[in-house]
Amino acid sequence: MRLGSRTWAIAAAVTALLAIALVPAGRATPSFSLTRLAGADRYATAAAVATDTFGTSPVAVITTGERFPDALSGAYVAGLSRAPVVLTRQASLPPATLKALETMRTARVVIVGGTDAVSDAVESDLQGRGITTERVAGADRYDTAARAAGRAGPVGPGSIGGARTAIVASGENFPDALAAGPLSYADRLPILLTPRSSLADATRQSL
Repeated sequence: MRLGSRTWAIAAAVTALLAIALVPAGRATPSFSLTRLAGADRYATAAAVATDTFGTSPVAVITTGERFPDALSGAYVAGLSRAPVVLTRQASLPPATLKALETMRTARVVIVGGTDAVSDAVESDLQGRGITTERVAGADRYDTAARAAGRAGPVGPGSIGGARTAIVASGENFPDALAAGPLSYADRLPILLTPRSSLADATRQSL
């Protein structure tokens, strides 16, 4: 796996989550340089981020590119293995995603989300290509996030000030959890989701 500085890893994690290119605003300084990672669509952009940032990676995380919640939880799963996040359609793997996995020589894929997000057909396609798969999924987005949070095992998540720490954000919209994605990836802090008006049962149990 080829990975640059911690700052670059953080920027790459955010970009992969929603497959968007981040372009800083304001006047450039003499030492400023800009690299744009982009593709024809969200799948190709995520693939470009993964291959350009990681080079090769034996492990990758795949989530649906059609809805946001699982990709947010996937940032933590990816961070545990320092792995890239790539996106898929529910029913079939986009060509750009397949090419990225081949380029990175990925041998194991962690699917984040149930079959309504990433179908059995997608998983079977990966297995048919010699890639080992495992799936992190729950009854809904809150349960899936909670199950993702438990993947650190007895070691537990990362800490802030010596205390094990989790991030809790809205599961009804993506901006806040998206903003927390880089911290989740870099410092192994799970992102747990909840409805606005009350703490989800799965989130409470996970905490």
